[in-house]
Amino acid sequence: MQRWKYSATLSGIEISSLSRYTDDGIYLKASVQYWLDTEYYQQEINAKLGREVERIYIRRRMDGIIDLGEMLMDIGTSLESFDMEDAFVNGWDVANKVSDLLILRMGKENSPCSGNMTPFKQISDKIDFESVVLSNIIRNKATMSKFALIFSSTFKRFGFLRDILEGEAVWSDVEVILATMLGYRVANKLEFELVRNQTLCAYGWENVYLFPDAAFLMEDIKSSNSEMNKRFESRMAVDIPEDEGSTDVLCESLVGLETYALMKAISSSSSTDTTTATTTATTTAAAAAATSILNEREGNEVDASEEEAQAARRRVLLVKWLYVHGFVDADFPATTKFIPAETAKNLL
Repeated sequence: MQRWKYSATLSGIEISSLSRYTDDGIYLKASVQYWLDTEYYQQEINAKLGREVERIYIRRRMDGIIDLGEMLMDIGTSLESFDMEDAFVNGWDVANKVSDLLILRMGKENSPCSGNMTPFKQISDKIDFESVVLSNIIRNKATMSKFALIFSSTFKRFGFLRDILEGEAVWSDVEVILATMLGYRVANKLEFELVRNQTLCAYGWENVYLFPDAAFLMEDIKSSNSEMNKRFESRMAVDIPEDEGSTDVLCESLVGLETYALMKAISSSSSTDTTTATTTATTTAAAAAATSILNEREGNEVDASEEEAQAARRRVLLVKWLYVHGFVDADFPATTKFIPAETAKNLL
């Protein structure tokens, strides 16, 4: 009886936003097994139940189910005929847990009775991270292969940072650099097997599963402000020293004093009035520098749209993060763990 009451409370909640059926199924499989292994006891049936939930979920989503209550009922009913062997739960226990997991997956707040969902959020992040990284980097595998040669030159690396600041960097190239900095390496060049080497991962990011999407540096608030992008930006900011003098000097050397001054002014601007912005979404760094000089001469304050402010802030932050983690100081790709200067001081 409880199952009917519970599913009724979920009726009308749509899961249509979960459009990556395969990734969502993998998430459910891993989460169900983790839940059973940690809440009860590690046994073979736990993995079997996880795989069965994955199979049912993907099949029913492909059948067009988008209602959470309906999905719960279908999983519970299907598991009634599944051999539960010596599991510590029944099919409806699993179905109810799946509903909690899907609510979390959609970024919605779970009920207090759901218990601690933090481990499942970490599972979700890891799956999203690996899905984005692997699919995007494999798509650009030729780029990853050649970057090891191109960026063996420190001069080339400085040039790449300048391109990011000026908005000239190609996003697919940024993806490859980020993946490399996060420890991904080609393990099998013939089959292009990509593995993550935690010993070569950026310090402090070993168990962090965040990766931005292609809209991260765009001047489009709606597209660029996905939950993952916002969390990635916040996590990067943690690594920047409180005294940003050294990283500011780097940026000034890359694009010049005037241009970088304008970028900082734009990034701190709170204006959303695009009609009074001194630059537009297509303004180049050179034009921006000219605008800055003009504003100084006329005594005007720099005003920028919210989109420009966010894009400028993220470009600066990305360059500083790469610098802090040894992009220009260490070998690329790194062959040993690089310890940021501020961290090294604290370790003494």
